[in-house]
Amino acid sequence: MTGMQESRKSLLILEDKAYLRATLQEAFEDRGFQAVGARSIDEAREIFWRSPEAFDVLVLDMHLEEPMTGAEFGIEVKKQYSGWSPEFLIWSAFGDVEYLHLALQLGAAAYLRKKQPDESDVNEVVRHVQALMVRRALRGDRPGLAKEIREIVRHSHSRTEVIDRFCLDILFPELARALRSRFLVLLSDETGTRCFDSISSLRSLRSPSYDELQRIVFGNLATTVPLVVKGEGLPRDFLKDNPSFQDIIANPGSAFVPLIEAEGLQLSLGLVEEKSKDGILTDGILTDNAIDMARTLAGYMQPAFPSTILQITRLWSESDIEKKSLLIKDASRFCLYIGQEVISLFEEALRENLVLREARYAPLWQLRNLGEELREAGELLGPLSMPAEVVGAGLAQSTQELEAKSLLRDIWFELVAIKRVTQGALFHLHAEEDCMLQGRRDYFRSAFSRLLTWLSRRASETPDGMEPRIDVTCCSVEGEVQIRLEDRSRRLSPGLREQLFLPFSEPLVEPIGGPFERGRRLGLYLARVMIEAQSGFFEDRSDDLPADGTGHLFVVRFPCTE
Repeated sequence: MTGMQESRKSLLILEDKAYLRATLQEAFEDRGFQAVGARSIDEAREIFWRSPEAFDVLVLDMHLEEPMTGAEFGIEVKKQYSGWSPEFLIWSAFGDVEYLHLALQLGAAAYLRKKQPDESDVNEVVRHVQALMVRRALRGDRPGLAKEIREIVRHSHSRTEVIDRFCLDILFPELARALRSRFLVLLSDETGTRCFDSISSLRSLRSPSYDELQRIVFGNLATTVPLVVKGEGLPRDFLKDNPSFQDIIANPGSAFVPLIEAEGLQLSLGLVEEKSKDGILTDGILTDNAIDMARTLAGYMQPAFPSTILQITRLWSESDIEKKSLLIKDASRFCLYIGQEVISLFEEALRENLVLREARYAPLWQLRNLGEELREAGELLGPLSMPAEVVGAGLAQSTQELEAKSLLRDIWFELVAIKRVTQGALFHLHAEEDCMLQGRRDYFRSAFSRLLTWLSRRASETPDGMEPRIDVTCCSVEGEVQIRLEDRSRRLSPGLREQLFLPFSEPLVEPIGGPFERGRRLGLYLARVMIEAQSGFFEDRSDDLPADGTGHLFVVRFPCTE
């Protein structure tokens, strides 16, 4: 085993019959794998312990010419080896109850019965081994896998990029090494469906053809039964925007199976048969095996693969929160530093009588006010940049359970009393009585007062013939409290609306005042940050409204209190 190539998948075959051992070894070597045979337990031990992590799969016979069975050897390996253990596959002509119990104790992936050493029997073993090679490569105990995923997450800018890079950098190479034939991966998320082709190893552009194919693949009721792609079973215009798909659709042996549908993601795998003149695939896999291979892969990967994807999305969520926290922390430090510097310079000038309370010095006094606002912004942002567990520990005494309906009504009445909202805007509140929020009252007041103040100021932009109004709806939806704030003013463009939630942006030159005046130059940015600090989520869904150009819709979601 010295000099084993890491780029080649490998397996150990424990089989006491020389002709069966040689048949399997030849089948795997012909397909580009490194197969090592052992005729006895002692020989298998010697080979395995020489390089235990190198073996992806152990193919074990049960009835050997010695007291110990292949499954018992596998159990010995699992007990003594704490590292990245191989997958275990039983291949035996005997199906004794005792043997089956040992296979279960081992945790063998499958128990295949030897029929006769013909082509179909060998191909079945090959398919299972190939699928198990992929499963092992994506298991959580694979050395370095978690680090690879974290590196991908750290250098990505969106969840879409994280999943794409996982497919290209991790999933694709493992599939290529194990399958040894052409395959496709269809990946769908909120941005659409794209296709990864193993021939080019590049991500293809999004295409309606991919969307349609993915819809058909996941429309299968029996998810472990592959979808055999046939041109006559697809819509007539299926290939209109993607002629390159024709060679796949035209081949009746190509098969697709769904692998995961979770967290808004759909991922399916397609195996594409490419025949040579003698009826054998150019990469060495027989032409009648693509459909069976797809079925075998689905059986092994569907139960285990979703946990890997969920781990990736969880890491991305944690990383996204961490990045936002660092951004807020940097903004806080910047505001504190610049604000304090401006104030210090002004006070020094005041002591030297370089600034007087005269009209001609008004710009300098305005500059001092800006310094105060910057410093206040830094003081407000500082606590919001702390990790959630730190904030929770330090502010436990100030959090409370609040009824959303009463809270929103009180905020509106207070804004009316201090004349910070336009009297012409009618306020309509529709809320379920059981909508309860958990958190800091001052954070909720500051966030929603800013949103309501901004919406009320848009009342003058309500089209003629329409009544200026603000509709606030609060309800419980799937374990969340959802608060919707909607107006009827002329809708700002997506670009301007995006700037609304940036600190010190042009649309917010007019400050939001009142008792919530601290940090007024932060505007709606501070509202969003305070919502997120309360474990909430903020969304601008204005584009979901009718396309008549009127109305803004902000949706805020919080987890329900237990």
